[in-house]
Amino acid sequence: MDISQRTGQYLHGPDDIFHLSFPTGGVPRSFSAIVYSAVEIGEIDLSRDGVAVVDNDRMTVVLDGHLRGDPAAQAAFVSSARTMSWKEFSGFCVNHPRFRDGSSDLHDSKPSPGVLTNQLHRGVVDEPASDEDMRSPNMIKSDRDRQCPYSFPLASRRKMVSDILDHHVTKDDEGRWRLAWSISVPHDLAHEGRVGGDKIHDEAWVSHYASNPEVFHQTQISILEDFLTGNAGTWPKSDAGRYEFSMTSSEDAAELFLDKIDGVEIAFTGKAGIGVFLDELGDSGIRDMWKLVRVLDHDLSPASLESSFRKELSRIRVLFEEGVDQQPELSPE
Repeated sequence: MDISQRTGQYLHGPDDIFHLSFPTGGVPRSFSAIVYSAVEIGEIDLSRDGVAVVDNDRMTVVLDGHLRGDPAAQAAFVSSARTMSWKEFSGFCVNHPRFRDGSSDLHDSKPSPGVLTNQLHRGVVDEPASDEDMRSPNMIKSDRDRQCPYSFPLASRRKMVSDILDHHVTKDDEGRWRLAWSISVPHDLAHEGRVGGDKIHDEAWVSHYASNPEVFHQTQISILEDFLTGNAGTWPKSDAGRYEFSMTSSEDAAELFLDKIDGVEIAFTGKAGIGVFLDELGDSGIRDMWKLVRVLDHDLSPASLESSFRKELSRIRVLFEEGVDQQPELSPE
């Protein structure tokens, strides 16, 4: 559960707010649908969840509490709301038992023009470049942010599914297929510990590294700690805790595989089962998995792994050299 973001009293994740726009001939009419996991009025109430509809032009709440207690239905509703006509959307709102009658044009056959200043104040992003674009507003914003190290290019559901299906997979110890990432590092690092240090200690370090294989394993576990302790997340890392990973390794290779999302095991009896799973998965689940894959492809790329491993191994060598310097009998003449 990600409640790192707040819109009014509603607490939600960065990918759980969606822009709904309706053409008017002028400034489009703007609403947001928020899938929230808690409400905060004085204190956080985790028992209250649902979908809220917010009027960005009137800056009011249209309704909330929709599909309370049913996350799957909430995600399905938001996906359908993105394709609703004005008649369908306005009809849904005015007939909802929790409708708050503050947006008068919802009773009309056509929407009133939007209010650009209010939309800017609310931080409403532009419409996706394509009707098929299934990225969340947060992904679109992050893709444009030069400070964000990840890219989230325009992608339809079909494109996202294709990217996931094309991704590397591995078999776990029980023969089940898993989404996976290689976590092997270059041979000279893994087997020889070649990192910079005080040249006078090169021989002692090489001997120490060769005779203590636990140094390699300590370094590998250290750089993967967030993944192995459930603290890995996607940009902006506020969803840490949703994802669980495990490792599989052989003499020549090591891999990290996705174990669970939100406590649900992601494993398949055959590779074809991945496609069946994705076909039945809602838009929200597809989007979350696609985002996770793109973030991990960056964080676990060969260059990123080598950099992290080299940095950690260099730190360990510094500590080793300090120990040698404090023991004259171990220091070279």
